[in-house]
Amino acid sequence: MANLTAPQESDLDRISRLIAEVDEQEFLLAGLDPHPVAAPTIESALLALREEKNRLEEELAELWAKHCNQC
Repeated sequence: MANLTAPQESDLDRISRLIAEVDEQEFLLAGLDPHPVAAPTIESALLALREEKNRLEEELAELWAKHCNQC
């Protein structure tokens, strides 16, 4: 996962990109085992990815609200 941010990339774009990266990681990880409950390491990794996605979505919502308030 590339964490380099382009200078012209806005916070909204950066967070959206990070959410897409988390989605991709989750898709790849879930594809490793069709029954992740049977594999505790995969299940815990999926849980961590979902928590990260929730955190990023909350941050995106806050930024969007700030952006809308400036209009």
